[in-house]
Amino acid sequence: MVHTMMPIARSIALGLAAALTLAYMGLAIGLGPQGQEGQFYQQLICELALLLSASGIGLYYRALTERAHRNTFAGTRTCLEQRVKLECEREQQESLLLSVIPAYIAAEKKKCANLYLVNED
Repeated sequence: MVHTMMPIARSIALGLAAALTLAYMGLAIGLGPQGQEGQFYQQLICELALLLSASGIGLYYRALTERAHRNTFAGTRTCLEQRVKLECEREQQESLLLSVIPAYIAAEKKKCANLYLVNED
């Protein structure tokens, strides 16, 4: 849960996971039964393996999530860059058109092009 649910740096999450695991192990050993130590330590080793594997799975999930976020951000940035570039090219095309033909003819051509695009949808 430390790795997947808390919005903290990976190094801090690792430190918290290690501290929680050590605290649990220390508390379990300190409050452990006085009799059947063999079975108790076997159970403690199983619980340690469970905690370590849960931490590993959390780290893996976090790495995959961060990679997906980076890919999404890169895709969005690329899309925005292309849109800005297209808008600049459109403005250059319009200024070139206005420099070649009179403004009223260019406005009529633009109006016809917009009607064509609306009818196409």
